[in-house]
Amino acid sequence: MVRAINDFMRNALRDKNEIYEAVEGFWGKNGHKLDRKMLAKISHDDVIITAGPDFLINGIRGIINTDHIISSRIDSEKMKVRYLNFGENKVKGYKALYVDKRIECFYTDSYNDKALMEISDRVFIVKKGRLTRIK
Repeated sequence: MVRAINDFMRNALRDKNEIYEAVEGFWGKNGHKLDRKMLAKISHDDVIITAGPDFLINGIRGIINTDHIISSRIDSEKMKVRYLNFGENKVKGYKALYVDKRIECFYTDSYNDKALMEISDRVFIVKKGRLTRIK
């Protein structure tokens, strides 16, 4: 997956400025899809764990009520993935910062987050603004 992302960035983007322009365009086009009710529930001590790249999540930091964000990290100078926050890496990234602290409530839209579900006390699937407790 890292190789595919690196190939894409190397072949599709000319420089780091193009990344930031693309982010503005992406959120300009897709920002309305963010569930404002769900965003309003985020508190300052909540942790967001996403596979998305840091430059993309940084584009909406102003509407997220927390600075605790664990994301994939991209070296924009080299146009390469430094850390892919996906699958088991999400747990590794979380534990690197929060050691053995269990997650009280975990909200996700994907069963791909099984590794995070396992270290969480309560788990909710989010689909179209609806929450379904699965653990």
